[in-house]
Amino acid sequence: MIKRLPESAQTLYAELLQKSAIPIEGGGSYVTKKIRERVYWYHQTITAEGVKKQHYIGADTPELREQIETLKSGGDVSAIINARKKLVSMLGAAGALLEKGRSARIIDKMSRIGLFESGGAMVGSYAFACYGNMLGVESAASLRRTEDIDFSVARTIDIAVHRDIRAALLDVDASLKVPVQTNPGVFPFEMVSKDGFKIEFLTTRESPSDRVPVSIVEFGVHAQPLEFMDYLLDDLQEAVVLHGAGIPVKVPNPARFAIHKLAVSQIRPVGMQTKINKDIAQSAFVIEVLAQDNPGSLSIAIDDAVDRGDGLWHFAQKGVNRLPSEIISILTESVGGPLPHVSVDTASGKFVRDSTMLTLK
Repeated sequence: MIKRLPESAQTLYAELLQKSAIPIEGGGSYVTKKIRERVYWYHQTITAEGVKKQHYIGADTPELREQIETLKSGGDVSAIINARKKLVSMLGAAGALLEKGRSARIIDKMSRIGLFESGGAMVGSYAFACYGNMLGVESAASLRRTEDIDFSVARTIDIAVHRDIRAALLDVDASLKVPVQTNPGVFPFEMVSKDGFKIEFLTTRESPSDRVPVSIVEFGVHAQPLEFMDYLLDDLQEAVVLHGAGIPVKVPNPARFAIHKLAVSQIRPVGMQTKINKDIAQSAFVIEVLAQDNPGSLSIAIDDAVDRGDGLWHFAQKGVNRLPSEIISILTESVGGPLPHVSVDTASGKFVRDSTMLTLK
């Protein structure tokens, strides 16, 4: 059963999200666009190739304009920070999930060095933890807890950043180490702390043979290419982690997260049953919420998975049958009928959508 946060919490979160979207550190400029008689603010940066990139901040309001003028003039930003801290505190009091300790400091460090502004995202269970606050619901603690933080890193970064992620993380936890490279041709893509806490860097796969960690020069790390990661990252969403003054991050579209989890659950090694069960449970939770609040996002995510033709939906449809029966019913009802079926064409070996519908338990 879905347990919703108070409506006031959803309003506070939306306000914090907008306030957190205003970059208060680093370069760039603030510009406006007028669309159908309304004015909107953007933060503008220029890539190494001279291309302008604009990050949406919000619609023009006296309060937003005042904050931007403060930043443009190099004024004291303490009032902006204090307002954000107050919103975080109020959200915690309303039942929203607060991030604490080392994990919060790691996420904050990644945000400050520009990982999310450079095409990166937070994925895995820490992304899932954001969805409760984003969607205005409480999620079970057992589905959020993990000893790993997974970050996706863009293979090509078009913003002129050169930051050493490893050095930055050592500022948070000096015990973090890169594992010993046992295979000379395979570089480690993680850092592990003395007590076993792990940070992994992941990226998209360019071909079936693309399986070896690749160098992300701009951040000084290697990242492991993963199957279907491009689908997960195709529609990143802005979010804010509730810690301190709020940490602006990017996470996958929740609907894509749910479908991706179904697929991943079916390609994990059989010995990872605990993770498989968590994949299914996290997907079920997100599907149940979206089926009530935004069923169209589930339909789009499924259609996009089917249209890829690379096996994503082939595996996801197997994951669907691992869902609780009531969630399967909710999913089919939310998309308006039977789910599509993908099979392997024996002649070409390709995954194709056929005329049948997915057979469900």
